[in-house]
Amino acid sequence: MVAGFWGDRLRQTTRQTFQNYFIGQLALVMIVTIVMTTAFLLLGVPFALVFGLGVGILAFFPLGKTLGVTISSTIVSLQSIWLGLRVAGVAIVLDQLIDYFVSPLLIGKFTSLNPIWVLLSLLIGAKLIGFLGLVLAVPIAGTIKALLDQPTVSEMPEPEIAVETVLSK
Repeated sequence: MVAGFWGDRLRQTTRQTFQNYFIGQLALVMIVTIVMTTAFLLLGVPFALVFGLGVGILAFFPLGKTLGVTISSTIVSLQSIWLGLRVAGVAIVLDQLIDYFVSPLLIGKFTSLNPIWVLLSLLIGAKLIGFLGLVLAVPIAGTIKALLDQPTVSEMPEPEIAVETVLSK
């Protein structure tokens, strides 16, 4: 009975944390798309919406923004090297601001983790298991925190104890 209780709690907490992380990632993709598209429009990049959407969609994956910015600035550089360099410079600055400030705050809100723990879990996850660690680190850290934050003893169901009484004659 107790194992079932803890198993259910772990399953429920893990599912909820992964759902919240996924929703946070989708919100981050929308923010990146809006910010990058706006920056590309202000820089006068042709097809700014396409490039902004591309970077935004790739932001869903670890290191995807970097790939999107590289592709966008390279394609723009084929038309104008100076515009391509401006695109790369502005996009890199925006990418860093999003990665180190917006993302930890946003993902932290959705997973109930302090932004510092978001960054630390990403660093530890990447160091331990590489790319997969970047994907799984924050939801795992969020699950651990949620389990540790939950009251345990007071909510545990009472074990069923069979008591036999011996009647003497």
